[in-house]
Amino acid sequence: MSDIVLTIPHDIAQAAELEEHDFLVELAVRLYEQRRISMGKAREFARLDVIEFFRELGKRDISVDYTLEDLEMDSKAIEKYLKTHPVP
Repeated sequence: MSDIVLTIPHDIAQAAELEEHDFLVELAVRLYEQRRISMGKAREFARLDVIEFFRELGKRDISVDYTLEDLEMDSKAIEKYLKTHPVP
């Protein structure tokens, strides 16, 4: 499947008072809220770490469903982090 490219007209972005990253976060959070994508996919799309994503959900009073897919993605992220930041 190829990527979908979405163009947001400048006047819409200006009226919404949102920058590009803010649009990504809004879309990711809403798709997660509707359970159309997992938390891991939503975080990846929004380019947020776990804590930042939790904060965004908290701001919107959205509950968290932590799935097996989320756990697997977090495990991979931790492994990657530990390769570059070894624990003494």
